[in-house]
Amino acid sequence: MQKTNTSILFSLFSILLLISCEQIEKTRAAVNTAEEYAQKIMDGDILPTDSEENLAFLQGLTSLDSAQRIKAFDYYLQLNKYSNGTLGGLLTGHIKNYFLEHPQEFLHLFKLLSDEQQSKIIDDLSYEFYASGLEGKNDILPFIKETLQKCKSCDAATVENIYTQIIEQYMEVNAE
Repeated sequence: MQKTNTSILFSLFSILLLISCEQIEKTRAAVNTAEEYAQKIMDGDILPTDSEENLAFLQGLTSLDSAQRIKAFDYYLQLNKYSNGTLGGLLTGHIKNYFLEHPQEFLHLFKLLSDEQQSKIIDDLSYEFYASGLEGKNDILPFIKETLQKCKSCDAATVENIYTQIIEQYMEVNAE
């Protein structure tokens, strides 16, 4: 199922972003590497806290190269399957920055994900605001407004839905 989702993502982005066939093949090869790497983390062969590779892959979410961002997003999804406290902490800031810096691409990919994958991303975004301190809730609306300012063509309804889910999750986590 994951390979099917990955193939759909790559097909759509090749049309949307006009990525060359060569870049797509390189990206697909890297995705396989990311899946294998994520599996090693799940198996305990690699510790995410000690891994510069994790940080390097995740930093690709804000790359200027769209193919690298797509590869990094898939890697993020792979890591997110196995995230724990330490690994989860690595993910939250990176996905928030990706959403802010490349909102149209983020939203396009977000819409293609399963409900479970979307929920995990919402959890990560919410946690990132929660971890910023007691006033983290007050940072969510300015973040969403800044995102919309950067992307005038973004679907405002989708962004508002994400905002609502982040607030709900934030309140749930804050109540615990």
